Amino acid sequence: MYGPPSQSEAADAAAGGAVPPPSSSSSSSSPPSSSTSAFCPINPTTRHIVERQPRMLNFRVEYRQRSVELVLEEGSTVGEIKQILETELGVPVSKMQLKGWKSGDVSDSTVLRSLHLPKNNSLYVLTPDIAPTASTSKNSALQESLNQNFLLVISHREAQRDYSLNFPGSRTIQE
Repeated sequence: MYGPPSQSEAADAAAGGAVPPPSSSSSSSSPPSSSTSAFCPINPTTRHIVERQPRMLNFRVEYRQRSVELVLEEGSTVGEIKQILETELGVPVSKMQLKGWKSGDVSDSTVLRSLHLPKNNSLYVLTPDIAPTASTSKNSALQESLNQNFLLVISHREAQRDYSLNFPGSRTIQE
């Protein structure tokens, strides 16, 4: 029933006509079709559904001396960005203000699609309720070095002599 069509049947199909199944009394030169045919019936009303992929948005978020890169679907909310930043930066969502939106301030429930954002975005986090911490490892090491005295050894090659100077960390070499 689903065997290859004869030439006249193929012409009818190309013209848009229905292809009748070959009858047993047909004088067609093609062999009778078997039950293991490689052909499948074609349903002209079958439509191919194309799924639209969600648009992805890139965010670069600055907070103090840190930068966080995020990629989210356009259907995400501003609150979802803040939740990710809470994990990445260790700043509670309740104390975080996310700034840099072209449309001004937005609420946590705002869907990103409604902001008509470009693919790449730059934002920054403000935390007015959290004082900057000076106890980070870099800052505390720098603070310690400013309070220490260093031994500065200067070698004078022509005179073949070394000079040892006590040097406070709060001074520059020029001083």
